[in-house]
Amino acid sequence: MQDDRKLLDKSTEKVTYLQILGFVLIAAGVVCILISLTPVLTLTGECLSVIFFIIMLGVAFSFPDLLQDQNQGISTMRLVTFMMINVICMLLLKIGWLQPSLNGIGINAYWMGIIAFVFGAKATQAYFESKMAVPTTSGLPTAAMPAAPDTADFVKKAITQNANLISKFPNIIDISLGSMTIAGRNIYCADIHLSNNGVTGIPTELQVDINGTPHYVPVHIVPDVGSGTAHAAMGGNAIKNATTNTAAGTLGCVLTDDAKQSFFGLSCCHVFTGNKWLNYNGYNIPKDQICDDTTGLVLGNWSYGLMNTAFDIAYTDIAGAGQITPSGFAAERDVNDDDIRNKTAVSFRGATTPHGAGIISNYQCTRPVYYGLQQVNISNLILITTAANIAPSHAGDSGALVYTTTGNEPIGMIIAADTVFSYVIPITSILAITGKYIY
Repeated sequence: MQDDRKLLDKSTEKVTYLQILGFVLIAAGVVCILISLTPVLTLTGECLSVIFFIIMLGVAFSFPDLLQDQNQGISTMRLVTFMMINVICMLLLKIGWLQPSLNGIGINAYWMGIIAFVFGAKATQAYFESKMAVPTTSGLPTAAMPAAPDTADFVKKAITQNANLISKFPNIIDISLGSMTIAGRNIYCADIHLSNNGVTGIPTELQVDINGTPHYVPVHIVPDVGSGTAHAAMGGNAIKNATTNTAAGTLGCVLTDDAKQSFFGLSCCHVFTGNKWLNYNGYNIPKDQICDDTTGLVLGNWSYGLMNTAFDIAYTDIAGAGQITPSGFAAERDVNDDDIRNKTAVSFRGATTPHGAGIISNYQCTRPVYYGLQQVNISNLILITTAANIAPSHAGDSGALVYTTTGNEPIGMIIAADTVFSYVIPITSILAITGKYIY
């Protein structure tokens, strides 16, 4: 089995300057020790103790979590213990480097006491950290603090007051309004989405101050979410750019204008660009032909494309408008707090997933999406998932219209997915910026 362990945690996107300095210090210390094994350099106890301290300083810079407690903050106890052990080791190296036995450094009768002192310091540090750590084992509010009222507003307030968690834990992608089932009923909670399964220190309750009194709201941790990938791919009953013959996606629905004389096929802009991040800012686009990927029938010319941090949308003119019949959808609507609590069921018809189904999990979210090798953060997204916490859409489903299963109400268009969620742009935003309507 392949060993996929890495020197740094996979959630760490960039190595800091202090970490680079730490690696340099470690390498310099090791090189000095290796040189001392040759006739070029002979180390004294004083020099070796200094080299040892430089290496340990490098270790502290390179792996800062060694000095952090369970809440990911700098631990005074760990810092003191680290320095005490360093001082003892440096003294032993300085005094005993050239001594032939332990008797030469004067600890023959007391060395057990020194070892006991070191391990006692570590035990003390661990004990006090466990007493001061944020509880991370319960999904319910603690008995010491009352639960906040079960409303979306209080959860949103708790998320705002704990926004620093995102910078404190690099593996937190975002924190958003969610819901969880307790004793057979759905209650609001704060969903914390992680890029990996590193839950150590992540609180399972968020404190929120209400009129000066601390309350708690429950947290639902969703691990191993990762980054999103745009859903362009060949295959299925799909549309594609016939001019460039690039990756295909899904024709989500037909749009029309006020006069209902012109019709347009809605999809994602990356479907027409071949999964490239190219922002044509609306109408400044190439007039490529868009065709059905299965039959090769030309639908019309690409006439609109917009890619930015809020949109990945495009539409094509549709020829033969007289043959188009109304979709039969109910009026489109925005996702709201009740959809989160009730886990509203949704459906979609994608080129790859013709009978797609899921539930609304979160909304007003920001997610990184990869277009080829380029990452773009897309905001104001609706996240849908399944009861098994698996993204319901697949490659080729970009452009699929998502609608409520029971009300047949359009809520958005799929653009991408990670392992847990499919990303949906709100349909109301799409219609507002294009000035079109679902036919």
